[in-house]
Amino acid sequence: MKIKTKELTLIALMTACNALIELLVGGFLHLINFSMKGSVMIGFNLIVYTLLFVRIPRFGIITMCGVCTAFLNLLLAGGSKFFAIYCIGLEALAIDLVIHFGGLRRLSVMVAGAVAGLVACLCSAINGMIFMGIDPIDMLNRMAKFSFVAGHSVWLILGVIVLWRIIVGIAFGEVAFKVCKFLGKDDKL
Repeated sequence: MKIKTKELTLIALMTACNALIELLVGGFLHLINFSMKGSVMIGFNLIVYTLLFVRIPRFGIITMCGVCTAFLNLLLAGGSKFFAIYCIGLEALAIDLVIHFGGLRRLSVMVAGAVAGLVACLCSAINGMIFMGIDPIDMLNRMAKFSFVAGHSVWLILGVIVLWRIIVGIAFGEVAFKVCKFLGKDDKL
């Protein structure tokens, strides 16, 4: 992939913005133990990625920004963000695929938010069960964050988690599309 100097500068700028958002907002949300921190961070990432895609509409640009963001987070935050590093890259790849094949339209940005939310959910489950040794049922109860599903069947808990991630992803996708429409090039949206 050939990248012009102007495009590389924009990628670096958006990567720096994304890493700063990840470190400051993500760190604050972890500090206050906000239950939807992953979904909120995906929403901010989605806004940055779609703004970048408006300016450089090529496959791989979003993934590059996500991987560079993850690398910056590893350098600047070290072990405190270790388990989130690969998740950022995978979420960026998922968003990149959906927006590349779906175009920069409202529906595809909303779908990208939902898909990234599901990828993050899968990453959370992997982190908890494999790296931290948490029992799968306990992990699902932790991820559900809703007391009314605790102790019910695994399928109900899993369904609530997936539905919640899809709804939040769609909502942030709508916000990202509106921000891009407001700040981006109107002729491309």
